[in-house]
Amino acid sequence: MRKILGLVLILLAGATADAAAQAQAACKAGKTGKGASITAKEAWDLANARAKAWKPDAVPFELTTTSEGPLDAEGRSKDWSIKFSSPGAKAVDMISITEGQITCYAINGAGGRVIEWDDKIVLDSKKLYETAQKAGGNKLPAGQKIMAGLVQNKPGGLSLWYLNYEGANGKQTLSVVIDAKTGQVTNVFPAGK
Repeated sequence: MRKILGLVLILLAGATADAAAQAQAACKAGKTGKGASITAKEAWDLANARAKAWKPDAVPFELTTTSEGPLDAEGRSKDWSIKFSSPGAKAVDMISITEGQITCYAINGAGGRVIEWDDKIVLDSKKLYETAQKAGGNKLPAGQKIMAGLVQNKPGGLSLWYLNYEGANGKQTLSVVIDAKTGQVTNVFPAGK
């Protein structure tokens, strides 16, 4: 029995070491110099600078809040996740900004569908919040959590913001899709649709 337990512990230690060897710090972790909750623009500026320092060819494929940091009425979140890929390095930089702290970890891999980025991308998360509210969010019961995520619909297609509303029971109640370059609503999906 001791031999089996010892073998299991050795295997677990090896698996943990392999996982740790795969994920490597890609920036100096620490305080951002910003408040605990920040806007999409602030999150982008912090993450983009670090991603470009990591690999100059880094391109974004995700910019999102999490359920731990829903968007507030001022367009701020305390928890942002921004992901970049480096085609040259065939690696991904996963950047988290949580309550004024930033961490960056790189792993091997291709990443996701690259956001076709340009200066027209709307990063005014307060305006995005207001647009989603006008598109139906203001008709929902109080206490909704709102998560915001920027993704590329398809290559050559639209870059889209999804503002997803979640009720107190944790279920999605509404999804508002906004063209990331015009700020216009492209679709609204009530729960279950």
